[in-house]
Amino acid sequence: MTMMVVDLFAGAGGLGEGFSRAGFDNVLSCEAEAIFTKTLKLRHFARYSSQESFHEDYYRFLAGELELDILYERHPEAASKASASSLEYTLGSETKNKTFHKRLRQQVGEQEFGLLGGPPCQAYSL
Repeated sequence: MTMMVVDLFAGAGGLGEGFSRAGFDNVLSCEAEAIFTKTLKLRHFARYSSQESFHEDYYRFLAGELELDILYERHPEAASKASASSLEYTLGSETKNKTFHKRLRQQVGEQEFGLLGGPPCQAYSL
């Protein structure tokens, strides 16, 4: 069985992507910034897509010939998995913590997983 990892402070997802390419299953990536969460979803979407037609559609999207919503519509299973495995999340309030814990349990259940956590970029960029 492949070891699952959860990526906190994921940014655009480089750390989680590296672990995925090394054979780990990046089941959840969390980021506070909305634009980076969209990038995470797209990264996860690309990993979950195995259909031959995906590659053509993906490159058309990158070239600006296909809208992102259409890309997701054409590959609904991968889009659904990507939505479940990418979360816009800021550590803090009890309500948000409940959301995180619920999503974490959906993705990993009671299984063991590794926890990745890069340092938040904001602390260094301000």
